[in-house]
Amino acid sequence: MLGTRIALKATVKGTTQKKTIVHHFIKELVQIYPQSLRTFLRKGDFVLKPQRFLDGEKIDGSYDIETGEIILWEPDLEDREGLFLIITHEWGHKIYHERLSGHEIEKWLRIRSFEKIDFDLKMAYPAVKHPEEEFCTLFSLVSLVRYWNKKGMKTRSKKLAAKLRSEFPRATRSIEKYISKKSPRPKNAGNHITHTEVEKLKAWVNKAIAN
Repeated sequence: MLGTRIALKATVKGTTQKKTIVHHFIKELVQIYPQSLRTFLRKGDFVLKPQRFLDGEKIDGSYDIETGEIILWEPDLEDREGLFLIITHEWGHKIYHERLSGHEIEKWLRIRSFEKIDFDLKMAYPAVKHPEEEFCTLFSLVSLVRYWNKKGMKTRSKKLAAKLRSEFPRATRSIEKYISKKSPRPKNAGNHITHTEVEKLKAWVNKAIAN
């Protein structure tokens, strides 16, 4: 366990060592963020599962919106840079769905419309998913800037930071602000429908078909 509770589950055979390696890597990665975001990320669950393919393409990581779990599909532990990008990308999904307010998401939709954030995402995802995937991709890259800087790799960190600010100035600044954000999304926000909403909708439907 890490801080509050980064739990690491596994369903892959012989993964005791893998669990330990991933656990320590996550523990290292979370340190690059400010305390508020660090606390939020420490509450997440990670799951290791066997390889998964979708339309012939190997899936490396997933975020389960229902449970909040991040799934690593038999990760290559020799590829630390790849593992970093997978974990931080999925953290991006978690932040997008669990931490950003509706207003912040609306602001992101406006910001990303001004800049062409093209990492061939349009080839892999339907249009409705582009804003979220762009957020996660940039979150991952901004996180890499912070990681390299913390590890003393100053030249790499500065070069990547300069490239991001040159290509996507508004979006990069926004991601940096989201990382530094102190207060989490209000607890009553989220992807759900309340019982009160259901009752109101039922009443509206009954009224609509009454005559």
